Amino acid sequence: MQQSHNQEIIERRRKILEAAGRVFKRSGIEGASIRKIAREAGVTTGAIYPYFDGKEEIYAELLNESLERLYNHVADSAARVADGVGALQSSSAAFYDYYEKRIFEFELGFHLFAGVKSSSLGKDRDKILNSKLVRILDVLAVCIKRAVPNLTDIEVLSERNSLFATLSGILTLVHTRRTKAIGTTGQELLERHMNSMITRLGHQITL
Repeated sequence: MQQSHNQEIIERRRKILEAAGRVFKRSGIEGASIRKIAREAGVTTGAIYPYFDGKEEIYAELLNESLERLYNHVADSAARVADGVGALQSSSAAFYDYYEKRIFEFELGFHLFAGVKSSSLGKDRDKILNSKLVRILDVLAVCIKRAVPNLTDIEVLSERNSLFATLSGILTLVHTRRTKAIGTTGQELLERHMNSMITRLGHQITL
C-alpha cells in the first residue's frame, strides 16, 4: 500500500515537472506561473503546492535533474577511456555534446531564462546547484590531472576553469547561431581548442 502511494507521488511530481518544462520553454521563468503550469499539467493550482512551494523550486528541481544527468554522461565518458589524454578528450566532448543537443537544459544550467537570478532560487538551492556543477567540472579536473600528472592542484584548477569557460562560450555561440555567421562550427572550435590545450600541456592528440 505504501509503495503504491509513493509511486503515485513520484508520478504526480513527474507530471508537474514535465508540464513546467514545457511552460518554461515557451515563456521563460518570468512569464511562467503556477497557474500556467497547473493548466499545462491538467491539475488545479492547489494540487501543485503539496509538492513544490513555487515555480522557483520547480525550476531548481528541473536544473538539479539536468545536472545529475550531465554528471553521469560526462563521468561515464571519462571512465570508458583508459589513458588520461583520451579521457580528457572524451569527457570534454561529452559535456559539449550533451548541451549541444539540449538547448533547454543548456538554458537551465546557465540561468539564461528571463527573470532567473541566483537570489530568486534562494541561497540554499543555489549552493546545492553550484555544488552539482562543480562535481561535473571536477570530472574534467581529474582527467586533466591524469593527462598531465605533474601539474599542481592550482594549475589543474586553472585549466579546468579555462576549459569550462571555453565550452560555455562555444555552446553559447552554437545556440545563438553565431558559429555559422563566423564561418565555423562548434565542433571545429572545440577540436581546435583541445588540440591547442593538449599541445600546450605537452601532448598532441587528434580529435
